[in-house]
Amino acid sequence: MKFEKQIVAFNEREYNRAIQDANNKIKRLKDALKWCSSFVMTSNIDKEKFADDCVAEFTSVFADKWAVKYPDIKANKLLDLLDVPMVELRALETLIMAIKQPVKVVDDKFEADVPKEAFTRYTKNEKENKMLGVVNKINAIVEEVQREQQVFKLTLAQAMPNLLTFDMVQNKLSLKIS
Repeated sequence: MKFEKQIVAFNEREYNRAIQDANNKIKRLKDALKWCSSFVMTSNIDKEKFADDCVAEFTSVFADKWAVKYPDIKANKLLDLLDVPMVELRALETLIMAIKQPVKVVDDKFEADVPKEAFTRYTKNEKENKMLGVVNKINAIVEEVQREQQVFKLTLAQAMPNLLTFDMVQNKLSLKIS
């Protein structure tokens, strides 16, 4: 019989936090694009590159815009000569890069790129699969008993520390993976 990994737990709280962080990053990227719109046409900005390094992408697009009029002036010097307040964009970029959640570009729009897999724990072998089955049976029995009287799931988890873990937020017993 071939081993098939099974889902032990999905950390929804951490996943939702990651999505929220990614959405905050998207908001900051949009703020940075809005700032850029005062100096260049944002349609000329490659959003993939912008998400990775907004200062470099803006500088490149800005230099291209002025290349005809000032062909021999380097981009950074051009920014200084035309009084572009790069401090503001650098500050926005610092805020953007502080958020480590990935963002992708789909149909020219930023989207959160947080994989659920990163927040899902799986069994690693057949023994853990069997133990997961046992824990599921324990949960079923606990739910049945709980209809008649109170069951202290934390106490059960403490009584079987190598097998069970208790999630207080979800009020749920699950398999403890070492």
